[in-house]
Amino acid sequence: PRACPGAPAGLASDADAEALVAAEAVRLVRRDAVEHPVKGGQKPAGFVEALPTFSDDALAAAKRLILDEAGSPKPDDADAFSAAWAARDAASLYLPTEGAVGTVGDASAPALVAAHKSAFEATRAQMAKGAQRAARVEARVAEKVEPLVGEAEELREAVDAGAAALDKAAIEAACYLRLYKVERRTLPARLEKARFRGKALDEREAALQKEYADLVRRRDALYAAAAKAHE
Repeated sequence: PRACPGAPAGLASDADAEALVAAEAVRLVRRDAVEHPVKGGQKPAGFVEALPTFSDDALAAAKRLILDEAGSPKPDDADAFSAAWAARDAASLYLPTEGAVGTVGDASAPALVAAHKSAFEATRAQMAKGAQRAARVEARVAEKVEPLVGEAEELREAVDAGAAALDKAAIEAACYLRLYKVERRTLPARLEKARFRGKALDEREAALQKEYADLVRRRDALYAAAAKAHE
């Protein structure tokens, strides 16, 4: 490969270039792990060196060099890129014992155990943090909802009482309507019967009054006869 402005000297083969890219990837990942740690996870310790900066001219020259060496660029294959990225991501993991990102195939069994344990602890810490946050949210929701629950209970009781009163009123109205219809049908006959009984009572009273008057006259006659007999 030809030299690129700003690139390290001594790149004699593609292997050297691959090693340089891999080393740069590790530096980027390590820097991101320090500056943007996973929530609930442990922040990697150690000094993070500053990333080198390149001028626009150097970046343009590097881009021209890549295009010259690669020839005509092939159309991007999004599916192939996604598959390759997913495969690389599945094969890579952070090795806490090494303090770097490695591949599953190259890592030793103890390193893999430590890596999976670290990932598990980070996930569990994140879950615990999420549970604490959920508990706080639940407490705030309960504090806000409790008055509403009490108000809703009062409204429910008021609605139940209103419904019971409405049912009672409906039953009474139905009973009154039925009674009104029955009374309306039987009222003429009952009035006629009451008139007949009233007439009978009037006749009975007249007879009793006449009988009483006869008895008074007989009493008076007996008093007169008794007084005359004593003279």
